[in-house]
Amino acid sequence: MRNLSHVVLLWSVITAVCGDELIQNFVPYNITLLQHAVDHVQGEGCRTQVMEFIEGIRNMSTRALQMLDASGKPGSGLLHGNLRHLGDFDQCMATHGQYCLARLLPTPGDALWDNLVQTVTAGRTGYELPVGTEVSLLLPHFGLLEWAVCTPTACSPQDVERGLNAALNVSSVSLKVFIQPRSCYRHTMEDFSYRVGDYIMMSIFLITGLFVLAGSIYHKKINFNNKPGRLGELLLAFSWPKNWSRLWSTSSPPGAINCLDGVRAFSILWVVMHHKLLLIAKAPAANKLFLIKELKKVENMLLINSVNAVDSFLLVSGLLRAYNMLGSMDKGKFYPVREVLQRYCRLTPAYGVMIGFYATLLVYLGTGPAWNTYMKNNSEWCQLNWLWNVLYVNNYIAADKLCILQSWYLSADMQLFLLAPLIVYPMWRWPRIGKVLLGVLILISILVPFLITYVYQYPGIFGTGLHNTVIVTYSKYVYFTTHNRMSPYLVGMSLGYVFHKIGDEPLKLAKVWVILGWCCSLTVVIAVVFGPYRLMQETLYSQLESSIYGGLHHLAWGTAWMWVVFACHKGYGGPVNSLLSAKVFRPIGRLTYGIYLTHLVVLMYNNATLRTAPYLTTYYLKLVQGLLVGVERTSNNSGSMVIISEFFLKNVNHTSQSQNAFAAINQQYTWTSSFNRLSGVITSISSRQLVFKSQQAHVGHFNSHPSSSNSM
Repeated sequence: MRNLSHVVLLWSVITAVCGDELIQNFVPYNITLLQHAVDHVQGEGCRTQVMEFIEGIRNMSTRALQMLDASGKPGSGLLHGNLRHLGDFDQCMATHGQYCLARLLPTPGDALWDNLVQTVTAGRTGYELPVGTEVSLLLPHFGLLEWAVCTPTACSPQDVERGLNAALNVSSVSLKVFIQPRSCYRHTMEDFSYRVGDYIMMSIFLITGLFVLAGSIYHKKINFNNKPGRLGELLLAFSWPKNWSRLWSTSSPPGAINCLDGVRAFSILWVVMHHKLLLIAKAPAANKLFLIKELKKVENMLLINSVNAVDSFLLVSGLLRAYNMLGSMDKGKFYPVREVLQRYCRLTPAYGVMIGFYATLLVYLGTGPAWNTYMKNNSEWCQLNWLWNVLYVNNYIAADKLCILQSWYLSADMQLFLLAPLIVYPMWRWPRIGKVLLGVLILISILVPFLITYVYQYPGIFGTGLHNTVIVTYSKYVYFTTHNRMSPYLVGMSLGYVFHKIGDEPLKLAKVWVILGWCCSLTVVIAVVFGPYRLMQETLYSQLESSIYGGLHHLAWGTAWMWVVFACHKGYGGPVNSLLSAKVFRPIGRLTYGIYLTHLVVLMYNNATLRTAPYLTTYYLKLVQGLLVGVERTSNNSGSMVIISEFFLKNVNHTSQSQNAFAAINQQYTWTSSFNRLSGVITSISSRQLVFKSQQAHVGHFNSHPSSSNSM
């Protein structure tokens, strides 16, 4: 353990200022190490300021000691994974110093050292990407060692890196320092200058606020005995009181599939908890190894293996798309180009505002040790790749640097929406041929991910034993791609066809078939969630087992939930239908699209501004707590502008009365609701009210038809 004590001593000597006695004991050695560092500094300005810093330490200068104190220092819990020492970011900024977050890479040493490194990093040192090559915001960090240093501002990141490596070499510690330029922050305004895009986004929010104010005043003053004109309708679309009452309405049209509200609500909550868990795995913690132990518990698989939640949204999307198209075809009112334009106009405005927000104002809303890692990277990716987002192809193009990470789903859903008529029309025109075509496509949707997983030896599911490179590759070529995710959508289309044929007629099923259906559905759900436990835990790769799970689990999940929706809608749901159809879920169902767009930026904000490593306990309780807080925040910020789409889209809404039975209540709660919700999120962030537990919900689906009863 000699090398470990060297590490602790070195960090303490360089960074710890814990009292006069310690200062007197450590300053001489401290200055010696700093002088070794100066010898390797190339910048003349840096060399000068470091010498002034050394002199300040000798003279016990307050500023010099504050800079020293602001640097990271190891605390207790090194053997429990407390490896990321963030120092005091704000104190360093207050001294007008430069805060740099250095990464320490263990280099091979003796056997004791290597065993120690494997112990404190949960054996993941060799599984995480090298410094500077990370491309995903959700890669886990269990083997990352970080050390914050507060340095003079004249020193470049390269100067700091060379100096720290020189200091480490003096003590013969088997560590190498890497510092990326964007891991350094200065207390200056040199990078803080608004651009044209920033002013455009601020103008959009300002104009929106003015419309909300004008609409609310008009709503209070209007005489509803007289029909408002076009301008009045536009103002009413922004009315806060009107939107608020519609948002919280619990009524539903006759024949609506009310259980879909609960399906959407639970799926959103589940996905957001999964994203929160991923970000906890990426963030520092005082006892990071506790998380590894929790991830190995089979009872926590419900949190760990939640990637199937989006399959529920795909199922609902396919169901609604097929049902609505078949109804339109029966009436001779199917206009595919119009429907595509309508869908694009419903989804893209709020989506575009969010893209613009990422690309412009996001970077100005806070600071923190990891701010650039989360926020600046995202902003730059949106500036670079925004076009692929608005064309809905970003799950195939630039998928390793996604603008708005969760937007891959929007693209996959839009692509399936565009392809759906090629399947539904044969089902309507030539039923036998159409059914065969759908069956063949479902078979292909199984074989494609199976073969891709088998041939390229991809994992069947995310797991703690995966190398980060594998996670990135799996996400890009399997998880994000439409051809690997289409099974639930096709299953949903088959259910939409069944509902279309049955109509509103009562359906009588023998009790034995109902019991069998529920037993099979429950068994499949349990198998999909808990079945891959060994795959997710073991580092030993099973090619066949991974391929089978990779090929079948999306279809299996969609099929299980197909029965749930069918049984609930046709009167065989019992208490399950009572739960999923509860009125409390209807407002949440209206919020899903905006929640989907905004939740991750709030979670990233929490990580980006984290000043110190938290202590993890039963994290899933915190997830639930944070989730509920996030949903509450989203709900409270979603009042205004909710029915703007009704104003703009009313002339192209040709949905029949029977189709509206499948529409979620108040179709107008789509991009306009989200637009206002975004303003609420920005307000919350800028007022620093978002804490580590705050969460916005993740969603899975967004109108597969001009009704809000789509998956989102």
